[in-house]
Amino acid sequence: MSLRRVYLALDASDLRRLAGAEDVRVDDRPARAVTAAVRRELAEEDEEEQEYDALLECAAAASVRAGASRRVVAAADLPAASVHDVPDGYADVTVVGPVRRERLVSLHVDETTEHDDTDLLWHDVTELDQVIALVESD
Repeated sequence: MSLRRVYLALDASDLRRLAGAEDVRVDDRPARAVTAAVRRELAEEDEEEQEYDALLECAAAASVRAGASRRVVAAADLPAASVHDVPDGYADVTVVGPVRRERLVSLHVDETTEHDDTDLLWHDVTELDQVIALVESD
């Protein structure tokens, strides 16, 4: 099965569901990935830089979610067949079907509640409980 790295904007309730081994539906959530448009725009960059751009695109989209004190972006490796590029989008994708905890690779969270342009803090997926505590502490 071919996998594709996708960046998903999540909130505290999504994180709690994942911690409880429940799947999370992300149909209505910002999702970004390296698309043909990203590859064209960043043709001189390597895959890691292209993925970082997709992560930042997702973080920017996550910042507008109502009630969020910190942006949370999950990196997940999903079946390629469940990820579809949005026509005329840049890094925008849609994800069909639920996301399972075992598909998560890492979590990225704002260091502060300011939502500025600083890098997000990287957390291993094994730190899910600590990320939940951080997000819910605000």
